[in-house]
Amino acid sequence: MKRFITLASLACLLFACELRAGVILQDQSDGMHQIKAFTPTGQTFTADDLYLMSIGFYFWGLDDHRRTGTVSVILRQGAGVEGNEIARQSLEISTDNWTIVDFSFPAIELVVGESYTAIVEASNEWWGIQRNQHSYGESGNPPIPGKVDYPGGDMILLGDLFTVGDLKFRIVTVPEPTALLLATLLALCSLSRKKRA
Repeated sequence: MKRFITLASLACLLFACELRAGVILQDQSDGMHQIKAFTPTGQTFTADDLYLMSIGFYFWGLDDHRRTGTVSVILRQGAGVEGNEIARQSLEISTDNWTIVDFSFPAIELVVGESYTAIVEASNEWWGIQRNQHSYGESGNPPIPGKVDYPGGDMILLGDLFTVGDLKFRIVTVPEPTALLLATLLALCSLSRKKRA
């Protein structure tokens, strides 16, 4: 019985740790595009947790002499470039290879199941961003073998939804606090029972 309580306690603790942050990840890439050449460009996504922590994209300074500059992310409501602006962050970066840059958006509350858009801007034409085309041609055409389609959104190119591709991105979210609290309480109850036994 003690072994069962110990295993249950560990499972609850792992569950609580797992709940503290969720990740939406599209980590495939088959190419890139210049941000300025395809402005506005970005990625739509569907909120699966209540609080946004960060949004990351993969950047590279494409010119040997211009690998330092400013990149920005504008978070908008809805899927597309016309939604209300929720937040904006700009960072000065320097890179000579593909690097993920995380834009921190703490305290941004999302509506689970709703669509949002992260628009990416660059200070000059020398910044590239990685992308992934997962299907042939227009929407409804067959997928490219081995490619993964992020089902919660699409890439934006020149202000339009590009439904056969996604940017390479990572979004970190935090679940609803009551879910985390419940998991923590379960873990604590299991531990207290263990001490009594």
